[in-house]
Amino acid sequence: MEVLNRRWHRSDGKLMPLFRAFQDAGGALGATGIVHRFCHQRARVLSAYIGRGGNDIVGPWKRTTSPQTHGRLFQANVSHYKQQLADKLGIEPGQPGSIHFGGESRGFDEEFFLQLLSEHKEVKLSRGLRRVQWKRIRDRNEGLDMVVMILCLLDVYRSQIDRMFEPQLVQENGEKDWKPAAATETLALGVQNTPIQW
Repeated sequence: MEVLNRRWHRSDGKLMPLFRAFQDAGGALGATGIVHRFCHQRARVLSAYIGRGGNDIVGPWKRTTSPQTHGRLFQANVSHYKQQLADKLGIEPGQPGSIHFGGESRGFDEEFFLQLLSEHKEVKLSRGLRRVQWKRIRDRNEGLDMVVMILCLLDVYRSQIDRMFEPQLVQENGEKDWKPAAATETLALGVQNTPIQW
């Protein structure tokens, strides 16, 4: 709850509230219902999310309804977003389409990057059809899962982000400040283990 209500510090010293977030609803048996109910109670900001294999979803993502709470559930084609991430990681930092990661103090340490690169792509022929599979090469892949979730979050809310005015900013002295925002200034957060700022 603290993550959802927190005001996030920007590089210019202003504070920014959370716009939208996903909570991963996959995982431990019995936890899915808890996640769906938690998201349903905070539906203004938080939606349940689950990653699916590329054969389960046509397109990059789809919105469905949680069978437990009848709340929003977003399903991501993880193969699509893993390929998108691989393409973005191949772009020179600072160029359009590249991804900027913060420093070690923000959680982007060696372990994070080992997790980010914890799978590789394999292309197999099955009955004359090409099938793409991502094979895990390390035990831990939470960093990869989180970035895939954030890429899906950005896709889902891209039109709103591109046309929005910046959420209400609050300066350290409590004064309010409004101004149009560039999409790159908007905070998109995937809630899993630790927040990531883009």
